[in-house]
Formats: sequence, structure tokens, C-alpha cells
Amino acid sequence: RFVLLTSRSLKWFEAGSQSLVGTLHLDATSTTSFTGAGLKIHTADSEVVFMDSSARTLHDWEYAVRTQILNHKGQMLASSCGQGAAKDNILSWLLGGGDLPGKLKALCSLATEVLKSQPTVSDVSVPAKVFGDLHGQLRELLLLFHFYGRPDQHIEVDERQVSYVFNGDFVDRGKHQLEVVVLLLAMKIVNPQHVWLNRGNHEDSGMNRRTSKKKHLGFDEACNISLGSRDGPGAFAAFHETFSYLPLAAHIQGRILVVHGGLGRGDWNLAQIRNIQRPLTSEALPLELNGAVYNILWSDPVQHTEANLRNPRKSFGIHNSPRDKHREIMKLFGRDVTRCFCQAEGLGMVIRSHEFKSDGKGYELMHDGWLMRVFSARNYMGRKQNDGGILLIGSVEDEKDVLLVRPQIVERMRHPFALPRSSTHHMQEPYCPKKHMMKRCRPTELACCSAWSHRDGIFIECSECGKEDLQMEEYFHCRGCGDYSACMQCGTNLVLHVSTEVSGSACSSNEEDTESECEGDESTVGQARRDCSSAAAISTSGYGAT
Repeated sequence: RFVLLTSRSLKWFEAGSQSLVGTLHLDATSTTSFTGAGLKIHTADSEVVFMDSSARTLHDWEYAVRTQILNHKGQMLASSCGQGAAKDNILSWLLGGGDLPGKLKALCSLATEVLKSQPTVSDVSVPAKVFGDLHGQLRELLLLFHFYGRPDQHIEVDERQVSYVFNGDFVDRGKHQLEVVVLLLAMKIVNPQHVWLNRGNHEDSGMNRRTSKKKHLGFDEACNISLGSRDGPGAFAAFHETFSYLPLAAHIQGRILVVHGGLGRGDWNLAQIRNIQRPLTSEALPLELNGAVYNILWSDPVQHTEANLRNPRKSFGIHNSPRDKHREIMKLFGRDVTRCFCQAEGLGMVIRSHEFKSDGKGYELMHDGWLMRVFSARNYMGRKQNDGGILLIGSVEDEKDVLLVRPQIVERMRHPFALPRSSTHHMQEPYCPKKHMMKRCRPTELACCSAWSHRDGIFIECSECGKEDLQMEEYFHCRGCGDYSACMQCGTNLVLHVSTEVSGSACSSNEEDTESECEGDESTVGQARRDCSSAAAISTSGYGAT
């Protein structure tokens, strides 16, 4: 027999014939208790006892029931399409032809059951990998899997399987939105305790349609293109039924909180988020918990700009967001909001996504180490100059109460254009002769003591023209070679040289509405993997991050 439990009734069926054996109607007076015999459910006029030797708590019993249902449904879904596929081969079943719209709706139904059985705030163990925005860029997702591992490989660290957290915005703008979301949902079904999907602001039907109206490829249009105008709307509705049950946050080892957007006013707590009832529709998002849920998906941190540094009031506190369209719901939050929230919830760090940074590295440490951003869609929309990153989180070998957050990236693709020589402030970073991306370095600040000379320290010479004392001005340094540097003029020449080499072989770019995708050279992509040396350590004994 297997059991189906809903908010209003509990039904049990024969596993073979699938015929209904009994129904128990639940209401406000129903109670649940555990005895030596098993789980006992009392209603106004009935009492049912379920025996399961492995279940010791209500959570254990519910998980056992859900697992039984999922196994049964997975076999039913595969056999109904004549494929005979097992649940752990669900992706092959999906891609094996046949009734694709029917398969996608079945996938959504099964994924919804999994999400319903798990809380609004996912409890995630380490080691863990956190992915940022993907926006339908399948190639970047596959490259990150290739370089840093994927869930089906079952890689274990200290006998613990790696957890994967995908921090929202799976759809909109990219060319392979349906493929990305199908892959993520299939992985969630197969590995429900090790793959975690957070909701982003683009897992919203209204946002998808607004994206299409702005002449970008919204998820609604992506479904129509892939499935046709007859089946596309039905699949779009099925996916959003699933999205409405996505968790809002992931709580990693009790020390790191992962949300898509941010904290907003920061006047909420995790207990309140855990008690939010799903499904959460597009209409309910701005109103839920006095706007706190909307800010979890949408809000941004105050940036460390020169204007904010000159006026400290702009770096602290709560401000109206320019995204808000004057509704005064969405907020910008300062570093003091982040610090106070982390201290109140016993957190060492908040990880967010939601924003890409032009010429960015795919990650950014902010708010004095209390906040970190990760963005995984490399060359965003096919024309931006940004790396794609993920965050690896694990325990320090000798100190299990300390978590180490380590960024990993796949470097951006080269574009065939270069800015004029006179424009160096926004100049594209050059590559050294060994194809490593070079870092732009600022001048070394002189000490306050007038007797100090910069020659008492390290002096740097241009590896191309021999110019000395590069540390006194801006220059480029190769992070891969370690001993190769270039002055700004030689760096510009390297950019122009690379642009000449790749012109005509890469994609064209339209800065307004046209979305393009760089095909690139696979050998270049293979060399693009980089292990970032920066890391953030979080101690459970203190609140700071270093």
C-alpha cells in the first residue's frame, strides 16, 4: 500500500491495483500522536494507526511516506510513456522523445511533490556548492559542472556527500531556459536531499511577461518557441505551479544564509520565513510578511561607491530602491542592516545573487565581510564582460566549527572589439602570452613617513617594454604566471592584439535588444578555469568573516 497525505485528507491505496482502500478526512480538530504501535491520527469520529519501524518522529514518517510516493510516481510516469525508465534515469526518459509536453507536466508534478515535502527554508549541510543566477545559460551551467563537479557524481568529502544550492533566476533572457529548468528539476527529484533550489525574482510569471515585453526572451516566450503556441502556455503554467512551492532561502550548517535578493529592512527572522505557507503566487509576493518576502527576492545592498564613501549616511541604513517604481516596498540595505541581522540570527555571512557586475569576477565580498554575491551566468546575455562564479563551502580540516567559503570561476569569453587607446578606465582586461587573464592593479600608496622610499619595498617592471616602477601607477599583473606584468600602454596593445586575432570568429553584439551568444574556442574555454585564492572563513564562535 501507499499513502497520499494532503491538508484535508489522508488516503491509502493498494500498490498493485491502485484502488482506494480508505479515506480519513482531516479538520481543525484532528490530532497526531506517537505510540509504541506507530503514528496515530485522531479525528472527530475516527482513529487510524500507521506502523513504520523506521519512523520515530512526524518528520521521519512524512519523509518515509513522501519517498514511497515519489518512487511509485516515478515508475508510473516512466511506464506511462512506454519507456520503462527508472526514477534515477529520469533525464534520459525526458529526452527520449514521445509526448514532450506531457512529460514536462509530469516532471513538474513530481517536482512539486518533492518541494511540498520540504520546508520554506532549506537546511543544508556542508560541503556545499552555491550557484548564482543562470538565466537560461545552459553552457555556463555545464561548464561549471565539468570543472567543479555535478550532483550525480556522488562525490563525498569526509564521508559526506556534497550539497548543491541553486540560488534562483533559472529562466528569462537566455537561449536555453527550458533546458536549464528541466535539468535542475530532474536533479532535484533524483537527489532531493542534496540538490536545493531557491526562488528568485524571475521565478514569477509576471516578471517573465514583463521581460518579453521589453523585447528580451522571457520564459513565457521560451516555452512557446520550444513547444509551440498550443502546448507552450500549458507548460508555462505547470512550471509556475512548481515555482510557487520553491523555498525562499537555504540555511547552510546553521551559519550561512543564502537568499536570492537581500534583507530589505532586515526586520524579519528565519522563524517567520519558515512559517510562511506555500504556494506563493505572483500576486501574494509583495504583500507576504509586510513586504519581507518581496525584499528577499528583490532587494539590493548599498554599494561601496565614491559618493557613498564621501557621505557615510548613504552607506548605512535603509533606502528606497530605484527598482521599486515608487511603491516604497523594495529597499536598499546598508552594512549595518546586514551586520545586525547576522548577529541576531547567529550567522557568519549572507550569500546573495540577483546582480551581475560588468567586468566582475562572478563574486564579490561586501559589507565588511558579512555579505557575499555570486553570479554564475558568464558573459551575461551573450554580450557582457563578466566571469561566472560559484562558491565552495566546507569545514576547515582541524576546526570543524569554522566554515571556509572559496570562490571558483569560469572566465569570460573574449569579445572581438576593444575600446580606443585613450579609454583606459573601462578598458577590457588583457590576457598574457600564456592566455591567463591579467589583473588590473592600483598604485601602491606611499607611507606617511617622508623618509620612506618605495624602493625599500618591491618594484615592478613591465615585461613587454621594460618600463620600471609600475607600482607607482596603474598596471596589469598576471595572476597565472605570477612574474608577468604590463604597463597600461602595453596592456592596451595586448587587448588590441587579441581583438585582431579573434575578429570575425566570435559573436556580434547589439547593446540594446539583440541577444547574442559567444560560441568561442573550446581550447580557450578549457584554459579559462581558475581557482581563486581569496576565501572567507566563518567561525561559529564569532560573528565576523575574514
